Amino acid sequence: MTLTKERKIYLALACIAGLGLITDQLFFGASSGPQPASAATSVLNAVVPTSIDTMTPELPLDISESLDKPTLARTLDRVAENRKPTANEIRDPFQPPSSWQSKPASEEQSQFASHDANSFREQHQLLAVVPNRRQPCAMVNGKLLFLGQSLDGFKLITVANRRAMFESDGKTVELFMDQEAKTEE
Repeated sequence: MTLTKERKIYLALACIAGLGLITDQLFFGASSGPQPASAATSVLNAVVPTSIDTMTPELPLDISESLDKPTLARTLDRVAENRKPTANEIRDPFQPPSSWQSKPASEEQSQFASHDANSFREQHQLLAVVPNRRQPCAMVNGKLLFLGQSLDGFKLITVANRRAMFESDGKTVELFMDQEAKTEE
């Protein structure tokens, strides 16, 4: 079998590595490299004191220096003393912001009384519908409405293909995605 140039180079590198390993073991012995770990009691005694009496705390000689330096804890204590909020001022972190909540029903009804079916149709545009069986919904002016939810006093009662029907005070308004609309009384 003839050796190619590439195999000769690999063989030479392996021989050099082997010679380096043999030289290291012969001349430097086991003393080179990291020391093996052991659970000797002499090392343990050097690290851990045998009694509490031999322990001395390592405090700075001048403690007043360290007490004068402002720390985060001291700064927070000062701020807390200056401003003590009452229970009414603290917001419940689990309560969503009021801007996320819908208006109370009484406020919605008073707002709805002034609107009629024609103005509702003019002010609202049906953008999308999802007429599935589980939870049909319609998107009107960028707001997603599910069946039973109200928008400006009109309650969503039907979602069908490309249309949604709203009802308020006996008046029914049907919005279509292609801007057609009709009013029934």
